[in-house]
Amino acid sequence: MTPVIFSISRSLFVTLTLILTAALGTPLARAQNVLSSAQVAKIGKRIWQNECGGTVAGLTSWNTGEEFASLGIGHFIWYPRGYEGPFEESFPPLVNYLHQCGVAVPAWLRSTPDCPWSSRQAFLADASSGMQKDLRAMLAASVREQTQFIMARLARAVPKLIKAGGTRVQLPGTGQLGFEPASRSVLMIG
Repeated sequence: MTPVIFSISRSLFVTLTLILTAALGTPLARAQNVLSSAQVAKIGKRIWQNECGGTVAGLTSWNTGEEFASLGIGHFIWYPRGYEGPFEESFPPLVNYLHQCGVAVPAWLRSTPDCPWSSRQAFLADASSGMQKDLRAMLAASVREQTQFIMARLARAVPKLIKAGGTRVQLPGTGQLGFEPASRSVLMIG
């Protein structure tokens, strides 16, 4: 069985690991069930700051050299039609999750499984469009839900990391244990 490859930045991985294991002393799989709304908000704000500079504009991006849009506080990947990349596409599942949580998801987005922009150039040219404004507004209003989605994905990834042969390591400055994957083919940290 080929492992699922997904991307998570080093800052996001470290932030979540520190907050969920060191600060709370709670296993990742249970952490989202025991966190207060204030704790989830703090985690979400920290992720947003680390990943998007804490700006609404940073919630929609398409990095140079990449073939996909990166959206939301977790830079959720959305592939254009016909492109099959090496990473797990995470934006469509996020949209489904947001809709299930009662977040107002624009109608056009609920019926658009593939990224409507075929290239970075097209995405940037359309940055002021109603569609991208809709995206940014929805993403800015759903930081809590995005944080919960990220935490659930991380909790599901830990067994894969352990199975891949990672090792437990002491997290710098905490005296607590964290996890370092042995294989970048399961978790790519940028």
